Amino acid sequence: MMSKNPFKEQFDKWWSLVTAKETWDQFKQFFLLLWEIGKETFLMIGYVLFLVVAAIGWLGDRVDDISDSVKSFQNKASETEDGNLVAEAGKSLLLATKKGADKTLETARTTLDIKVPEKKTKEPVAAKPASKPAAAPAPAPAPKAETPAPAPASTPAPAPASEPSAAEASKPESSGEEETVRVDDPQ
Repeated sequence: MMSKNPFKEQFDKWWSLVTAKETWDQFKQFFLLLWEIGKETFLMIGYVLFLVVAAIGWLGDRVDDISDSVKSFQNKASETEDGNLVAEAGKSLLLATKKGADKTLETARTTLDIKVPEKKTKEPVAAKPASKPAAAPAPAPAPKAETPAPAPASTPAPAPASEPSAAEASKPESSGEEETVRVDDPQ
């Protein structure tokens, strides 16, 4: 007696489904519909990209218009004519905005317990030492014999032997960079 093979029965059933004309018609309809959906999706994505590019161009034009308007307003506000309402309003608005921003920043720092950073002072560019690559420290140069610096050629001649008044003695003379007080020695 021969028993029926369950594998062979299942394979025959599967093969009849796969090779049936209705199955191929269904697969054909599925892939055609899938192709249509994919094609329309890619077209929609393309249109969205074009829309984004157009929106960026439009925003760029608006930003240019707004920046020109702001520059014009700033120029009018910086004019120093007496009674210039635009200049006064601009200065008031700028002052109010600065005070408001400072107050908001202070409140935020207080709330978040953040310390105010120290402001750095800028040194003149010429005073900064040139950066050199890290190398072994150079030996210290031998000390030079100190020679007194020659007096500047534009030093004023000594004042006459008369004593200056108290007002003249306390009056500072400016010599360009720093103020010095000069008192003539009566000897």
